[in-house]
Amino acid sequence: MFAIILRILKDRKVSILVYGVGMFLIVLMFVGMYPTVLEQADKLEGIVEAYPEAFLKAFGIESFTFDTIEKFLGVEYYSIFWPIAMIVLTIGLAGSAIAREIENGTIEHTLAKPIGRQKIFISKYIGGFLVIAIFTFISVYSIVPTATIAGIEYNAAAQFATFELAMLAALAVYSLAMMFSAIFSEKGMVSLVMGVGMIFMYIVNIASKLIHQIEWLQYTSFFYYFDYDTALTEGVVSTASIFVFVEVAIVAFIIGILWFEKRDISV
Repeated sequence: MFAIILRILKDRKVSILVYGVGMFLIVLMFVGMYPTVLEQADKLEGIVEAYPEAFLKAFGIESFTFDTIEKFLGVEYYSIFWPIAMIVLTIGLAGSAIAREIENGTIEHTLAKPIGRQKIFISKYIGGFLVIAIFTFISVYSIVPTATIAGIEYNAAAQFATFELAMLAALAVYSLAMMFSAIFSEKGMVSLVMGVGMIFMYIVNIASKLIHQIEWLQYTSFFYYFDYDTALTEGVVSTASIFVFVEVAIVAFIIGILWFEKRDISV
């Protein structure tokens, strides 16, 4: 198992470097922008007030008062940049773990190892999880060195809560993608199903906030439970977010490992 995990980390070292450096630079850019934005806060707030309240709420802009770096990053970073990077990374990791090996016919080499299919699945799952953990740590905690250098105060408790929420969200998406990777024999199918699913959840989350009649649909979207605003401003992760993300991760993991163990793999 250790050999499989180590191989995944070695194979993904370039991805870790690219994603890590990329997210660090994005955070650095926003931290560098923050002092200027803070000076123009009154003008920006006046512009935003012209938008309908429902429209702002739909895109996660509960307040446009940038009196802390956390509020600024919530609107500019965690609302769109971070979720996209996380989703692309996790789907790519999961799709390559099993489905691509079946597609390329290399899965037979993995299955020939003197360990059962369950241990193979768990090893690949852990390997991908470690990559995601490294990515999440860098992408969230980049605020610490960048803000320190810029002389901007930050809330350490808020960063920890955001890291916890980000890890839970990434774990849920990754577990679902691993489940589909065990089900399908092509990486493209994993990307397609997960991509469509994430887009659907995003649209549902926005539409449910704009249309009162379908407000209940928001509870079916991951984006509703990815409550970065509360994590950044209050330093806590809601019980609902923890429950939903953990439950999805556990159920998807169990289905994935059982499916991989029982399925007929022709190579």
